Order: sequence, then structure tokens, then C-alpha cells
Amino acid sequence: IDALNVFPVPDGDTGTNMYLTIEAAEMAMAEADTQLSVDSPEAEKMRVMSTALVQGAMLGARGNSGVILSQIMRGMVGVRPEDEGKPIPAGQVIRVGLQRASDMAYASVGSPKEGTILTVVRRAAEAAAATPSDASLADVVTAAADAADVALSQTTEQLEALRLAGVVDSGGRGFVVIMSALVEVV
Repeated sequence: IDALNVFPVPDGDTGTNMYLTIEAAEMAMAEADTQLSVDSPEAEKMRVMSTALVQGAMLGARGNSGVILSQIMRGMVGVRPEDEGKPIPAGQVIRVGLQRASDMAYASVGSPKEGTILTVVRRAAEAAAATPSDASLADVVTAAADAADVALSQTTEQLEALRLAGVVDSGGRGFVVIMSALVEVV
């Protein structure tokens, strides 16, 4: 991922910055977990862990890609998995989470450019939203990941710097890796 990095500047650190942002989120969650009681209610555990993930990612974000990724993570975990004590189907949580992630990612950039991670995330969100309301979690995340992969392949033609270098957007590639991992986990 670092080797693909040519936009907005060819500083070769997008993959590293994304990794460090995720690592900071994981470390914050690990710390928060040590402060939870085994008897803590599940809703309390989720609230504490989600808060830790967001704070860790935001404080540990490195570079543009890390800041954007922290906002994607913030959008995803900001969706409640239940409404008035009733669970919301996981596919619906992902649909709403990806849309929030896309909105927050775009809002975090002063001059958003198409052909970047922003486009890739938006296309993933659009594909998730287009799945049937009764689609399984696996179907929703697979549709989102597939759309992200297609959108990534199109980034080369959307930005002159990428076209000239003959590469795809590095941040978009990082997001595709994350989505592929989500598909595997689900």
C-alpha cells in the first residue's frame, strides 16, 4: 500500500499511517477492556469499547489516510445495534454505518477529490444500501467489498497523478483490504 502512494503527495506512508491508526484504536480498546468488569452489561461493554476505538483512532491517526480512516471507523461504530432494546439486523447496521462512514470521511477533507478512498468508501456504502432489506450480513458486506474493489480499479482513471503513475489510490486500496478482512470474518 505504501508503494502505491502518489496522491496527494508521493510520501509512501499511506499503508503505514492506516496501520498505525488501527493499532492506536486497538490499544485503546485493550486498555478499556481491562477496566470493564466481567459482569458489565453487554450494552455497557459495547459503549465503552466503541468510545475507546473512536478515541484511540482519532488520537492515533497519522497523515491524511489515518485521519480519514479514523472518521470511517467513527461512522461505523456510531450506529447503535439496537433500538429500544430490540436488536437491529446486522446488515442494516452495516448499511447505515457505511453511509455514516462515507459522510464523515468526506466531511473530514477540506477539498474532497474523487478517485480516492472517499470514492471507494462511498461506492461501498451505495452497494450496501442497494442490497435487499432482508439480505444477510454476509451478503451486505460482500456487496460492499465487491463494489469497493471495482471502485478502486477505477481510481486510476479518475486522478491524473494515479494515471501517470499507473497505480490505484493507496488509501482506497487500504480500505479494500479492510473490507476484504471484514468479509472473511463474517
